[in-house]
Amino acid sequence: MINNSLNKVIGLCLLMTVTLNSAHAIQLQKGQLVNELNKPALQANDVIYQSIVTALNTSAVTSQTSINGFVSIGADNGVQYALLADKTLHKITSPSNQYIGGWPLGRWPHQYASPEVVSRFQALSTVYPIPFDFEGVGEGVGCYGNSPVRFGDIENDAKKELVIILNNLFMVYSLEEKRLIFSEYLDASDWFNAAEKLAHYGSDIATDSQYVSRFMAQNNTQAPGVRAYAKLYFGDFNNDGFSDILAWRKNYQSNASNNALSGFTKQSESWQHFSTVPTSNNQGEYLPQSTDVSMIKNWLSANQLTWTKGYPSQTECVGQQGLIPEMHDALLNDPDVML
Repeated sequence: MINNSLNKVIGLCLLMTVTLNSAHAIQLQKGQLVNELNKPALQANDVIYQSIVTALNTSAVTSQTSINGFVSIGADNGVQYALLADKTLHKITSPSNQYIGGWPLGRWPHQYASPEVVSRFQALSTVYPIPFDFEGVGEGVGCYGNSPVRFGDIENDAKKELVIILNNLFMVYSLEEKRLIFSEYLDASDWFNAAEKLAHYGSDIATDSQYVSRFMAQNNTQAPGVRAYAKLYFGDFNNDGFSDILAWRKNYQSNASNNALSGFTKQSESWQHFSTVPTSNNQGEYLPQSTDVSMIKNWLSANQLTWTKGYPSQTECVGQQGLIPEMHDALLNDPDVML
């Protein structure tokens, strides 16, 4: 028995050793949002935007009104990827204004959906996740959706990927594979804050819950508000030579109005491992793995990865600094989110 216990200790120490420093932070170059407010200035002054419009119009793909965002890549910004309102990606080169091609986006087949949110939608016979056609550009948690197209090295292999953010939906698009290889909702919450509740009902009416469901209120019924967040961690956590993404998810429900504790209570949390390890049917896609939760938690601990160190962390909202308020909120009554 002593030998067995000693072997377990030695094995754990070896595991801790090989997983240290296997994580890496991602650095993404933010692209340009296009909306009705900034479009006139882009039309008049931005040569890259003008080049994209010219190439798209020449190719008869679309008009400039349907561009949601774009990012320039390359040493001389000679290549642009534009995201259109119909959720297609298009590649253009400048200054030649040459249209290279376009690719449709869609729902990633391994998309995770919070059970708490799913049950809320099912109560009204509504599908969740919503059909992909209804996804669209929006501010999103931490205002990350204000830069809907980004560019960077997700896998730390000197090969760059595009990141598409549609409101709260984070997607990784492989330029080599020309397809989505990962997707996760960073925020799948369904709740009214105090100001939104007052605006919806027109008065501070009494409700059974301190915070109510936005979705249910808009459908003339009531239910406790829920908050659901995900943090992502990037690296090669099992040192097998293939890139991994770890997802740490938390779900909360509003406390009852007669509860002395203000805010929310954690209902569940989960951890999931995705890997690009190749299979007969996969090359380069982050597929869900059957990794034990204790192993995933060990990887996070060994790399000193707390909730605040997961992506996203720092707010990008104008006038704000520091951690994203919603994901690190004292009202969640969860000490983890402050660490």
